[in-house]
Amino acid sequence: MTKEEVYKLATVENPIINDNGNRIEFANGDMYAKQSITNLYRKVKVYF
Repeated sequence: MTKEEVYKLATVENPIINDNGNRIEFANGDMYAKQSITNLYRKVKVYF
């Protein structure tokens, strides 16, 4: 997904809370990380 496509997933109930260039994090815990080879974002699992 491109950065614009990831931004379209944001809603009032689930806003983007962090975007530091290579990672976009949503309020519900979903996280999209940028792949270095393709420069596209994919959903990743985050283990705490």
